[in-house]
Amino acid sequence: MLDLTKAPEGFLDPVARVVEAALDVTEGLSAREVMVVGAGCRDILHSALGHPFATAATRDLDLALALTSWDAYRTLAGAFPRIGDTGIRFRIADVSVDLLPFGQIEDPPGVVEPPARRETLSVWAFEEIFAASLPLVLSPTLTVRIPTVAGYAAANAWRMDKREGGDLAALPGVAPEEDVAPSTQLECDGEIFTLRPEELGGTHYTWLSGPNPGYGFSMSPTASDIEQHLTNIRSFLSMIDPGTGYIEED
Repeated sequence: MLDLTKAPEGFLDPVARVVEAALDVTEGLSAREVMVVGAGCRDILHSALGHPFATAATRDLDLALALTSWDAYRTLAGAFPRIGDTGIRFRIADVSVDLLPFGQIEDPPGVVEPPARRETLSVWAFEEIFAASLPLVLSPTLTVRIPTVAGYAAANAWRMDKREGGDLAALPGVAPEEDVAPSTQLECDGEIFTLRPEELGGTHYTWLSGPNPGYGFSMSPTASDIEQHLTNIRSFLSMIDPGTGYIEED
């Protein structure tokens, strides 16, 4: 049973500080248009599902922003120091934060090109995930959104693949047939996974011994050692419905 009130004391404080800092600098964004995704979402859902084992260390935060125009994003990008050259990572309230815009600014649907990034970014299915998302109370006066377990899986279990003609296709949970980078195999609690670096950073894990060919998940940033990879896999396996072999819906 998913219980979002189970977060340990102080667990959500960094998220609250980041969101408050972002809202303070722009009137074009509200808390209800902010959705926690990525590793931060994983950790919150992990706690909400009552799992006692630790996840891989999370050093940054991913926030998806439901936008009707680029105005709020430009304001945020101008208000906080940029980190690296991705065009979407900023230092906000002493936290490294990826700001992922989606919504009416997608063109074509599922694809955005944030100002200063100079290349497209996939936000495949973010609108659908946002529509089905749950309220996450950060403080008595601050509530944002968080994907369901199924939404989290959809947001992370995708790979971008160049198709004929240059079209971008997002494949939920299924890795492309062709090898785009060298892969390695890893055994975890009797299950076999293939690990392959992703073009946009992170690692894609394909569950070779699972009942559904090609099914798996992606994590970013890339784990720095085997133990972190094993923790990522165990977190994924803990959410699997044994009857279907897919991540269970609450």
